[in-house]
Amino acid sequence: GQRRKMGFKETRELAALPDRIAELEAQQEALQARMSEADFYQQPKEQISAVAAELDQLTLDIQAAYDRWETLESRQ
Repeated sequence: GQRRKMGFKETRELAALPDRIAELEAQQEALQARMSEADFYQQPKEQISAVAAELDQLTLDIQAAYDRWETLESRQ
């Protein structure tokens, strides 16, 4: 289909994405740091799994945010 110009909402969304990505990446780094601590794997399995699942979700969210950014950028 034909490309349509970005609307006001999308323009605002695009402006907010860098901060959102930075925030997600900071959370991701914090989790990775936690997981690399020596005693991390001495916790109950459920807790280890929960943190690992959270990390997976963050990775997906970051990827989705980058994809969205690309989509919006191409519409400008």
